[in-house]
Amino acid sequence: MDSKGYGSKEEIEKVANDIWDQLKSFGGYAFPKAHSTAYSLIANATQYLKKYYPTEFFCALLQQAVDTEYLKIYNISKNKYKVKYINPSINLSKETFTFHKNKIVWSLPSIKGIGEKAAIEIVKEQPYKSFEDFFNRVNKRVVNIRVLRILITANVFRKFGTRNKIYKQLAQLRKDTPTELHNTDEWKVLAGEIMPWVKQTVRDMFPEKMGSVITYDEFLAKPLKARVVVAGFITALRLVKSKRGNMYILKVTDSEASFSVVCWNERYKIMKEKNIEIEIGTPVKVSGYKSLSHMDEDQIALGDESGSYIKPLL
Repeated sequence: MDSKGYGSKEEIEKVANDIWDQLKSFGGYAFPKAHSTAYSLIANATQYLKKYYPTEFFCALLQQAVDTEYLKIYNISKNKYKVKYINPSINLSKETFTFHKNKIVWSLPSIKGIGEKAAIEIVKEQPYKSFEDFFNRVNKRVVNIRVLRILITANVFRKFGTRNKIYKQLAQLRKDTPTELHNTDEWKVLAGEIMPWVKQTVRDMFPEKMGSVITYDEFLAKPLKARVVVAGFITALRLVKSKRGNMYILKVTDSEASFSVVCWNERYKIMKEKNIEIEIGTPVKVSGYKSLSHMDEDQIALGDESGSYIKPLL
């Protein structure tokens, strides 16, 4: 073979055969019958449990899962195995995943920002008759104001009223002014950030605003310079300042697919003039033109062309 690795057909065939012989000999001891038998038994047992005891199986699976796995487990168990769930509740949720009337109850630590100590303190004083009863009885050094705000966002006090009502009660008890009031759609977005299994797509949240919005597969099929309209949550956002002006570089995520969007200086200035503010987590509708980045990757470009826009959906 030469310095670049090129060789004759016979030389290449010899190298390939040598590699194959090594793989065959390695397979003789790397994956013995004992190994494959153990995997077969585990696979058989787990499939049996999923079929006949799905609630118990997925409850145990969630208990040892990390938060990035919650959504996948939730979707599979709910859609394929018909497992039912109860979202975190101030009187039902415990430090671990549990059952209530053949439904899995999400644990308190499954909420991002709720630690084990806070969960133990909350469970220790259950049940609670009202939000005021809860506020007066828990240890404020453990269940501090940050934890309280997370619990309200997670809607664990829904038995006692809406989140806005609970926030007003919290302000009264703390002798503060309520500042965390939101509409229903805003609460859904905030809850999705701390409970990934309840996070909805923009299509679920704003079906009436999805006219002309295309999917990622449809976007890929569009020719360059075609006008496209997409929607999703902003999952990455960067402001770039240069001699030519400012521009946004962002990612808009719809379900599992992400669109790369470049908002040139002309559009950036228009957005500033109209006081359009965007940040990570904002649900948006984007209209622009398909183009290629400097790395020859598909993107959506927005300038001052007619029909281009970024519209926050909230």
